[in-house]
Amino acid sequence: MTLTIPIRPAKPADHDALADAFYKMWLDNGMTPADFAHNWKTATLGFMAETADCNQACAFVAADGDTVVGTSQGLVSRKLYPQALKPDVRKDGYIWGVYVDPLYRRQGLARRLTQACMDYLNSVGCTRVVLHASKSGQPVYADLGFGTTNEMRWEVPR
Repeated sequence: MTLTIPIRPAKPADHDALADAFYKMWLDNGMTPADFAHNWKTATLGFMAETADCNQACAFVAADGDTVVGTSQGLVSRKLYPQALKPDVRKDGYIWGVYVDPLYRRQGLARRLTQACMDYLNSVGCTRVVLHASKSGQPVYADLGFGTTNEMRWEVPR
């Protein structure tokens, strides 16, 4: 049976749950607790506060009663290079921290949480949105219209 879990904008009281979900997302994708900096939560909460203070970010939660069971966050991307193009030509958004508690998966929550971020980023003038998908998330994002790009990556040998 599929439950109807509401999606809503996150409140300050949800910030710990958003940070914890970000941590769990990484664990689901092969990281271990030893891979995290000792101040991971402070760093995550600080990043969220910094981007929210600039009105460049949004966060959404799926809540079953008082329990946050899913999260997503979006932000107007900080540039890795000079912004030479006009914003109506190129203004990037980025979606991160999409996570759904395992007990609530396969009910469309990740899709709805991602769509909420897409709608927000569209409303602030983003012309394209980027995210990095896990293997399990790829079908969800492809169904929402995300495609592969020409991004290339070099993993620095350790």
